[in-house]
Amino acid sequence: MRFRFASIAAMFGLLCASSVFAQATPDKRRSGFDTMSARIQSMQSDDLQNPGMLWVADGEVLWKKIFGISFSCAHCHNDAKQSMKGVAAKYPDWDPIENRPVDLSQRINLCRTRHQLVLPLPPESVELLGLEAYVAYQSRGMPLAPSSAKELIEPRERGRRQYEQRIGQLNLSCGQCHDERDDRTGDLGAAAVRPRRVGGAQGHALDPLLGSDDEVRALVEVGDAHG
Repeated sequence: MRFRFASIAAMFGLLCASSVFAQATPDKRRSGFDTMSARIQSMQSDDLQNPGMLWVADGEVLWKKIFGISFSCAHCHNDAKQSMKGVAAKYPDWDPIENRPVDLSQRINLCRTRHQLVLPLPPESVELLGLEAYVAYQSRGMPLAPSSAKELIEPRERGRRQYEQRIGQLNLSCGQCHDERDDRTGDLGAAAVRPRRVGGAQGHALDPLLGSDDEVRALVEVGDAHG
């Protein structure tokens, strides 16, 4: 179980991270990569060392695999390097049939049940993580493009309230760690920073799905709807 958790964390580190890029106006956001040790930074920056690339390789195989008597992802989407480029950058997004927000892994499972006519993959299973890693890898380095679907306005607002709600024995909200400034330094907390690009070799586990505070809050709502 310990090895599985470490491997999943490494995979998400590969997909979700990004370094801070220079902009015309000062931007105090920074990547979770900046808080890693030099050894971990080196591993994340080298695809030959990064364990997360094992999931990308698995996903490439699964992309071409025919499931049951159905067909493969490639039968509809052809070469993922072309058809999936930029796709991960827009999630979470709204699904009009499900009438709810969905993240990238949920979209993969919806494609399976609607079009391939096979059962959905279990959450965080090796197969689902592999496909998600492979699809997200095609958007590596691309600017994030959060969905503009108007249906996400209300879920984002519900997510915002959850994000700011104090809970637990320590009576802390998500925002207290991820948004509020450090009183000692005046800086934003390192985890508060949302990368502006997908992929890269550095970063935070949730960031390939997000582009702003609203996207973080939307993700909270996606998780609530999924659970």
